Amino acid sequence: MNQEDVVVSAPEGLTLNTLKISNEGRLFHVSKEAKVLVYDLSGSLVQQYEKTTQFNLSSLKSGVYIIKATTTGGNVATKKAVF
Repeated sequence: MNQEDVVVSAPEGLTLNTLKISNEGRLFHVSKEAKVLVYDLSGSLVQQYEKTTQFNLSSLKSGVYIIKATTTGGNVATKKAVF
């Protein structure tokens, strides 16, 4: 799996602090503490984590997922995960 990190947005007036999502297999890391939402391709929320920097998606079936991480400061990053 590619380790592509994408910063999606930051609220106006906010100094952009890059938020990154990286992974080793199904173990994911967020560069700053964040709320993490995991969606399947139908848009259904399949997992949610509050205030985390690490999470494991080993319980998910094979497929394509969208991961969205949001810090309390409003920085947002997304990543596509394919298992």
